[in-house]
Amino acid sequence: MAETVTPAVRGIWKIAITGLQIAAGSVSALTVGVGAAFAIRSAGLHASVKLVVFVCVLCAVADSANYRWRHPRPLAVPRQVPQFFGHQRGPWAAASRYAFRMGVGPATILTTWMWWAALMLCGLSGLAASIFGAVVFVSARFTVSALSSFGVTDGTSMASRSRRLDAFSPMVKRMVLVAPWVVAAGVVALDQGFRG
Repeated sequence: MAETVTPAVRGIWKIAITGLQIAAGSVSALTVGVGAAFAIRSAGLHASVKLVVFVCVLCAVADSANYRWRHPRPLAVPRQVPQFFGHQRGPWAAASRYAFRMGVGPATILTTWMWWAALMLCGLSGLAASIFGAVVFVSARFTVSALSSFGVTDGTSMASRSRRLDAFSPMVKRMVLVAPWVVAAGVVALDQGFRG
């Protein structure tokens, strides 16, 4: 979808639409992160080493099974904003809708359970950790989106780029299985820092 939104405009308008996407994605990611922190704290849950390890193991097992047998798939809407939306409503509406959905992981395509694990782990550690997690998520997602669509002018060139990127799939899958432990270490460190 990204290649059908930003290349639709040129010059200063392309910069403006990119800014709109980052702003919209940030708002939606921060809303979900802050909401999760309040919901988790309202339920009386707090970070503990056992709970962090449990969430990470569950995430790693679910991702391993998903990569091997295609189940269980991460809970998400398995599609992006339809391309025709950009043609019917124009690039501004398409860009903002696309960005709002990108800021909320399961509102688009998720290939890993890591988003759910990170949301829960950051929420357990409190508001500051949730805001930090949301900023990291939206930054990473928009960076990957921008890099993957850089220089793409149409659907054919995007398909060609996707085929070339498929060669990195095994490495990405291994990184995804390691990611929960990196996030867990960061969450425990943040939690200790905010309490200290």
